[in-house]
Amino acid sequence: MSPFSLILLYLPSLAVLVDGKSLSYDWTVSFSHRAPLALPKQVIVINDQFPGPLLNATTNDVLNINVHNNLTEPFLMTWNGLQMRRNSWQDGVQETNCPDKAKKTWNLKE
Repeated sequence: MSPFSLILLYLPSLAVLVDGKSLSYDWTVSFSHRAPLALPKQVIVINDQFPGPLLNATTNDVLNINVHNNLTEPFLMTWNGLQMRRNSWQDGVQETNCPDKAKKTWNLKE
C-alpha cells in the first residue's frame, strides 16, 4: 500500500478530533411585570428578556452557563432541546431534579 493511500485512509479520522466552540453565558433570573397576553402580570425573565434568550450552539460546542437566581424562591430550569451528554440527570421532566435555591448562583457546563 502506498504512503498516499495510508494518508487517505487516516484523513477521515482527523475530523473526529475537531472540537466545538466554547460558549459562555451569564444569566440573571428575576421577576418583572409584563403583559404577555395583554394582561399585566408578574413573570420570570432572564436578563430582563421575556421569553428568555436564545442559545445558538451546534454539535460539540461546550456551553458554560452561569445562572444567578435573584428570585425570592427556588427556580427550576429545564433544558428542552439540549442533548445532555455529561449531565443527563438534568434533562428530565419537571420535579426530577432539584431547583436552584433563591439568591444563589448555579453553573451548567455541558
